Amino acid sequence: MTDSRIADYFNRNYLKWQLVNGRASIAAFADYCFMSKGYMSGLMNGKKTNLSMVLAYQIAVKLNDYEILDILNYARPDGIFISSSLPSDLQERLRLALGEISATIKAKSLNPESDEALKLTSEILGKFGLETISSMRKPG
Repeated sequence: MTDSRIADYFNRNYLKWQLVNGRASIAAFADYCFMSKGYMSGLMNGKKTNLSMVLAYQIAVKLNDYEILDILNYARPDGIFISSSLPSDLQERLRLALGEISATIKAKSLNPESDEALKLTSEILGKFGLETISSMRKPG
């Protein structure tokens, strides 16, 4: 089975990425998109047609092109404002972490105010080198 929309998405974004970063290999683009060269090649030639919601969201944020979420029938995230006065590395890590938190909470149908969602949030922030002061609610 092939899905030319997924292949078109990745081929188009690979070319756009090269305009900014110069001529570069598919392996470098794959690494930029958090995946192996083989998996990226499969997506670009239409032989691979699936991505997890979390990975699709991370790629959409990284490439600033959310069409992949539409193609895969994943909900687009709520608007997230991150101040441009923060260092660019921190902005990117925050965007990716918040996107993964949002996608995971939606995928698991969690109440965002639940202790489980707060624990998950803390774990994901930690994965991106960010931490919370307290991730558990106090009784009462």
